[in-house]
Amino acid sequence: MKINYEDVRQKYINAAILHRKSSYNGDYKTANKQYKVLKKIYDQIEKNVIEKKLLLDLLEYNDISVKSWAAAHMLGIKYEISKAEKELINIATIHDAEMIGFSAKMTLNVWAQQGFLKF
Repeated sequence: MKINYEDVRQKYINAAILHRKSSYNGDYKTANKQYKVLKKIYDQIEKNVIEKKLLLDLLEYNDISVKSWAAAHMLGIKYEISKAEKELINIATIHDAEMIGFSAKMTLNVWAQQGFLKF
């Protein structure tokens, strides 16, 4: 079965955005469901079923949720580390008082302490 890049890209975008919205609204069931979608795509990238460049593409997307997930996943597979760190630092700085800024900061802290991320 051939994987359609655009379909996977759109699923990732939708899941990242819906995860953030549902997390902010306290809808943990929807947030957990969207996390599973993101995790499944991440697993496929990790196994080289989907090209890693998808994450680099998503890092340029115009939504902070998508950028944050893509950067964290890039660190998870140790791909374009400096770009991922730069984006998370940017998110943590600009969105310092928001949940997404805190999440970016914690992701960077765990990355610095452990040298790896697990999803």
